[in-house]
Amino acid sequence: MGSNFAKVSVEFMKVDEAQDGSRFSYVRNQLIAGGVRERQWVGKREPRNWDGEDDKGQVSLGFHKLRVRVWDERGDWVAAWSDSKVYVEL
Repeated sequence: MGSNFAKVSVEFMKVDEAQDGSRFSYVRNQLIAGGVRERQWVGKREPRNWDGEDDKGQVSLGFHKLRVRVWDERGDWVAAWSDSKVYVEL
């Protein structure tokens, strides 16, 4: 049995390395209207791109990872992180 989630947020997180591991900080998010259903592929028909800017319109330099969070009306949620990082530079 699969799950349907009413809300989807794609979040761009900056990655800073520290001696004890990676530190992640919020950069920007994009909500996906309509939520997601079981076996639905988001972005296949209408590719989604990030312009490298934070939520204040400033370029966010350095390494970043993508986190996708989904949740339903009851408050149940789950998140997934990208395997790779991207580097933003001017």
